[in-house]
Amino acid sequence: MKTLMVACSLLLLSGCASNGQLPWAGFSAQGSCAKPNSDQELSLNLADDMANEGKLHASLANLQNLPDNLPQVRQRQAKVYRLLGRSEAEPLYRSLLGTCMAAEGEHGLGQLAAARGDNGQAMAHLQRAARMSPTDEKIRNDLGVVYLNQRRLEDARFEFLTAMELKQSEQLGTSRTSGQPHGPEPGTSDASPGPGAATQGARLTDDSANRSGRNRRRRAASAGQIGL
Repeated sequence: MKTLMVACSLLLLSGCASNGQLPWAGFSAQGSCAKPNSDQELSLNLADDMANEGKLHASLANLQNLPDNLPQVRQRQAKVYRLLGRSEAEPLYRSLLGTCMAAEGEHGLGQLAAARGDNGQAMAHLQRAARMSPTDEKIRNDLGVVYLNQRRLEDARFEFLTAMELKQSEQLGTSRTSGQPHGPEPGTSDASPGPGAATQGARLTDDSANRSGRNRRRRAASAGQIGL
C-alpha cells in the first residue's frame, strides 16, 4: 500500500513539473520585448510629454507614426485611449499580456474595471500586476483604492503605505542621481481622474481629520478638558 502511495505521489509531482514551471511561476513570468531604436525612443518620450500636458490627441497622433508591434507603443496608446474613454483601450491592454509589459497590461485592465465599478475584476487584475511588478507604486496605489472601495481597510492601508514609501524611495534616488533636491510632484500622474485620484482624496480627508483633531485637542486643553 505504501509503495502504491509513493508511486502515485511521484506521478503527480512529475505531472506538475512537466511544463517546466513552478506553480507560481506564471505570476512573474513575462515575455521579451524588442527594444525601440533611438528615434523611436524620442517619439515615445515626446508622446509621453504631450500626454502629461493633457494633449492626448496629439500624443496619440505621434504614437500612430510608430510600429504597433512594439509593446511600448501599444501600452501608451492604451493609456491615451483609456483617458479619452475609448473602447480601443481594453484590447490594447490585453495585447500586452504575455509580453515584457504584462504588468502594465494587467494594471490597465484593472483601471478599466475599476472605472466600470467592477471592483472584483479590478482586484484580480491589480493583484496579478502587483505580483509581476511589486515595486511599482502606481499599481500598489490603485490596488489600495480598490481595497478601500471594498471596505478592506487594513489591506488598503498596507497598499497605500507601500506606495507612499516606494514613491519616497524613487524621489530620493532621483535626487541623488541629479544632485538636486526633488520635491513632491504636484497633481496626479494621469491627465484624467482614475483609481489613483481616489487615493489623493483619501489622503486629503485623513489630513483634514488630523488637523481637525489637533484643533479640538487644543481647544479642550485650554478649557481643561483633555481627553474628552
